[in-house]
Amino acid sequence: MLTFFKTLFIFALSAMPILGAGQQCNLNIRGKIVDASTGVALSDAHIELKPTRITGASDANGNFLLGNLCKGEYHVSISHLGCAPEIVFINLKKDTVITIFLFHHSELISEVDVHAHRDATNAQTTNSISVAEIVSNANKNIAQQIENIAGVSSLNTGSGISKPIIHGRGSSK
Repeated sequence: MLTFFKTLFIFALSAMPILGAGQQCNLNIRGKIVDASTGVALSDAHIELKPTRITGASDANGNFLLGNLCKGEYHVSISHLGCAPEIVFINLKKDTVITIFLFHHSELISEVDVHAHRDATNAQTTNSISVAEIVSNANKNIAQQIENIAGVSSLNTGSGISKPIIHGRGSSK
């Protein structure tokens, strides 16, 4: 008698995949993800169908499609950056169309006070050439003399001819 039950149990286990293969899994869940406050479609929302591991994302118009599904009970989990996640229960018996409204976590502020303090010091550095330096370098023109100051260079255009370039800008004629 025990052998009979073992044989029946093994037969039942081996027949399960054959019995399950007959189930047609050609149902779809279509939907649209919309901002609840503005009515604007939300693109790139993440959609996950539980208990399966089927996932998807909404397109630029907020539309999505989860296809090739079997009849059954599912939880559709929807999340979008800045929105509270939403979970919807669906007892799928036929192709289904849903619209999901997500709420953003934006907080409205009536006013903002900005307080600042500025030091009286000048943040820009200045350099100068003394008369003594000009006299001691009399053999150089002015462009060559100021070339040693930070941010200043000279452009030599010929013998004894040069133009100062200050912070990358030359003189215009």
